[in-house]
Amino acid sequence: MPARPRVEDVLPLSPMQEGMVFHALYDDHAPDVYTGQLTLRLDGPLDPDRMRTAAGALLARHASLRAAFRTQRSGRPVQVVRSAVRTPWETTDLTGLPERERAAALDRLLAEDRDRRFDLARPPLLRFRLVAYGERDHRLVLSSHHLLWDGWSAPVLVRELFQLYTSGGDATALPRVRPYRDYLAWLNRQDHEAARRAWKVALKGLDEPSLIAPEARERPSGPPERLVVELSEREAAALTATARSHGLTASTVLQGLWAVLLGRLTGRTDVVVGATVSGRDANVPGIESMVGLFINTLPVRVQLRPAEPLADLLVRIQSEQSALLDHQYLGLADIQRAAGHPVLLDTLLVFESYPIDDDGIAGALDGLRMTDVSVRDATHYPLTLTALPGTGLTLTFSHRPDVLDHAAVVRVAEQLRTLIDDFTHHPDRPVARLSAPEPHEQDTDRPLSHPAVRALFEEQAARTPGAPAVLHGDTTLTYAELDLRAARLAAALTARGAGPESVVAVALSRSPDLVTALLAVLKAGAACMPVDPAYPAERIALMLGDATPELVICEPDTARRFGITPESVCPPDASADPRAARPPLSPENLGYVIFTSGSTGRPKAVLGTQRALANRLVWGRELQDDGAAGVRLAKSPVSFIDGLTELLGALVTGDTLVLADDETASDPSALAALADTRGATVLTAVPSLYSTLLESSPPHSFGTVRTWISSGEPLTADLAGAITRNWPGADLVNLYGCSEAAGDSLMHRYDGDGAGERYAGGGKRDDGDGKRDDGDRKTVPLGRPIAKTRVRVLDPFLRPAPVGATGELYLAGDGLARGYLGQPARTAERFVADPYGPPGSRLYRTGDLAALRADGTVEFRGRADDQVKIRGFRVEPGEIEAAVRTLPGVRRAAVVARRDGPGPARLVAYAVPEEGAAPPEPLALRRALADKLPAHLVPSAVVLVDALPLTPSGKLDRRALPAPDFTEAVGFEPPRTEREKVLCGLFAEVLGLEQVGVHDDFFELGGDSIVSVRLADRARRAGLGLSPRDVFTRRTPAGLAAAVSDQPPSPHEEFTASAAPLVSLSAAQLDNVKARWRAR
Repeated sequence: MPARPRVEDVLPLSPMQEGMVFHALYDDHAPDVYTGQLTLRLDGPLDPDRMRTAAGALLARHASLRAAFRTQRSGRPVQVVRSAVRTPWETTDLTGLPERERAAALDRLLAEDRDRRFDLARPPLLRFRLVAYGERDHRLVLSSHHLLWDGWSAPVLVRELFQLYTSGGDATALPRVRPYRDYLAWLNRQDHEAARRAWKVALKGLDEPSLIAPEARERPSGPPERLVVELSEREAAALTATARSHGLTASTVLQGLWAVLLGRLTGRTDVVVGATVSGRDANVPGIESMVGLFINTLPVRVQLRPAEPLADLLVRIQSEQSALLDHQYLGLADIQRAAGHPVLLDTLLVFESYPIDDDGIAGALDGLRMTDVSVRDATHYPLTLTALPGTGLTLTFSHRPDVLDHAAVVRVAEQLRTLIDDFTHHPDRPVARLSAPEPHEQDTDRPLSHPAVRALFEEQAARTPGAPAVLHGDTTLTYAELDLRAARLAAALTARGAGPESVVAVALSRSPDLVTALLAVLKAGAACMPVDPAYPAERIALMLGDATPELVICEPDTARRFGITPESVCPPDASADPRAARPPLSPENLGYVIFTSGSTGRPKAVLGTQRALANRLVWGRELQDDGAAGVRLAKSPVSFIDGLTELLGALVTGDTLVLADDETASDPSALAALADTRGATVLTAVPSLYSTLLESSPPHSFGTVRTWISSGEPLTADLAGAITRNWPGADLVNLYGCSEAAGDSLMHRYDGDGAGERYAGGGKRDDGDGKRDDGDRKTVPLGRPIAKTRVRVLDPFLRPAPVGATGELYLAGDGLARGYLGQPARTAERFVADPYGPPGSRLYRTGDLAALRADGTVEFRGRADDQVKIRGFRVEPGEIEAAVRTLPGVRRAAVVARRDGPGPARLVAYAVPEEGAAPPEPLALRRALADKLPAHLVPSAVVLVDALPLTPSGKLDRRALPAPDFTEAVGFEPPRTEREKVLCGLFAEVLGLEQVGVHDDFFELGGDSIVSVRLADRARRAGLGLSPRDVFTRRTPAGLAAAVSDQPPSPHEEFTASAAPLVSLSAAQLDNVKARWRAR
């Protein structure tokens, strides 16, 4: 009976090996992306037995090829080298197939081989297959796990394999092997603490990672798709020559250009690119001929400066990277811990520049010629760029199709080629002026019959004089009656000095008088300034003091209450001869003054033009597809632009305006009764109100509504789906806009049609049926621009953002306001010159983040100037709010980031309990959320409130939310079961902590992917069947305790050591390692 192979060595892992072990174990049922395949085409008479002998001799020659990857009792992974292994050898004969079928059969064979996973505990992690393709035509396929060797090692192995084939397996003629353990010993002697300090300095001030597909981390990696772009010999030579003229390497040039592109894709000026280095330090003797995994992935931080010439940027990058050359051995996980980020990057650049001894390989073959070589390998990153120099330059874009589709990667490749051309021909061009995609233009020009509101209304009143215009209580005004009333009041205003460029405030309650007054101001040619009389006196005094209106239309008691001087008051029933001449009106005259919240705490007044308001109202006629007159239920406060356009929009369209008073507007049942009684066909509301209507309105109410309009807040896809399911016969329209652009600038008609693309810089899931579904997105798109409106999504340098990439949203066109009253600096900051429009045109900077789809549809991505970031991650509160609302006992919810003390900002959830039920326990709610959400989305505290405070416009009033008491929410909770006790102890052990509570999050406590492997292994040793993936998905001792398998872990193998290990093991520990190894 042959002796059982003994253990020859026990070695530590290199940093790259540690990462690959994690990814191999993360999901041991999915294909392992780090299974590589090298295929050699051999022409000539080939002896299969001699080649098999050579393969066995190659395994015997290199100890690193006989390694298995196991874990010590401490949880630290090691590689265990056997003294001998069998040679995995297979042969396949395709010569019996018709020649036309062989290529497809070979492709299937190679694909099947790539899908076969290696068991890391069963060496060797490689296999050979010889395929007979023709009589003198063979393919030798070497499939291996990337843990064993890197790209530099491959030519060394191929040359030696052919030399051993020629010598019949006799290795005596080959030079002595420089073992991989020599490199690992050198690595162990390096000053890792100094390296950590160096990387911490290099990454200081980096506020967030550079991720083009954040959602990819939550999904298992799969086989990538590839896009290959070839630069011609001329293009590659020009690139190399320009690089040399500036003292640059081609690798640095590509890193810098990739960073510029990544900045565009992420909308950032401080980006981190992943780059692979060879890891072969010249201080290690013989390292150039060693076989093993030496490469390392390192972050390349690039801070983009708009005025810096491109060549200067690249020189700076090369200089900054040179300063880190002595610290390139430190693993990415260690670097991320030093930088204080759980993740830094999700793109990788590989520049393959290792030496290949073509003559030596060719000379090693006996009677054979190697006519072709193909390599298939991959990484777990969403996007990897591999550059391979040759006669030209081959750029291979490997991408995960589940997060980036082919069209998105084609656009990325096109932009990189353009940047390469920029560098070659314009290396001194400033970074902000590098070539960028052309702005997406849409033809939104429409005829505007009258560029002033008064003419639009008068035209409509003349068309339908007897039609009902306003309904309120028992009062009905026809269009003719309303027109006459407004004309008489307008004449009275004109007689008292109101006219173009003057402001008239309207402070009336919701009644027909309010409608009459607003129209009268516009008929007089003045700008209307709606004022809610329910506002606090201090607020109204501030508004009137800033705007200094010519007149205030209000009731006497309102004037007395707010101290308005009698000479400024105009009663709503004032009247004069409507036949009196009225002054001419220009489209550029002031049309409205609307006060909005200011970042300083003081409201600011937006000055909108007649043209802007008229354009918005005329376009609004398109909202009702059938063109028939409808019944519009108006409930929004007119002191906000949405309320003003809601009211006026009905009257220039020919609709009947049904006025809801404040009490009715806030009572779903009363609002439903009013809508049903009046036969409302159009209703506008913010999404928070729609949620309330769905929850609280009577069954079968709002049955006459044909068009639901959502405005003012992001509309979630879940809510949109609920609305359309509840009222399937009605359209749902999502509007986006602001006071600075006359209320609305973008429109999306929701019908379940979204976009199937998966973009770089954003994410999109496709169900695979070719249909594009809004429901896959967190929010419904903002849509496309309305009439005479242009949209720009720009990067921080005011360059067009690529399709799908996040940028800041800018508006242009006829809807733009003049600016802010009495705030020239603020106006100059928000209203800027349009570099892409006609001379003199302007852009309004919205402060919203957005992305353009390929069809020109705009998606909402959050805020640019008030973003929520928790531990470096951007957080969308709406996602957490949706999760809170699904919990038992919760009716409504809001989530905000608070900073109530000297510490960092924390997420706080506010929950409104169900009426009539016992309120839930806040701690129980937080526990439930910890089981449902990623750690960075779990609120630090949950606070119960009777109701969510709202601003007058119906939006959440974040400032009115009470401060939480964090002490209870984050207190230590001891384990309750034996499983939880074991897991709390294991958490504390691997993380180096004194104690861990059952709801403490592994990653919040400093854990990462490498340590998760250690934790999972410790748990299995304790009899708990956990995987690293479980740690990622469950995260807390409580979550893991509920998910662990009762199935005991599989028995371990035994092995025997002979060589002195590099890992520090006592004799007892080494005996334990031996006992766990059993020949398979």
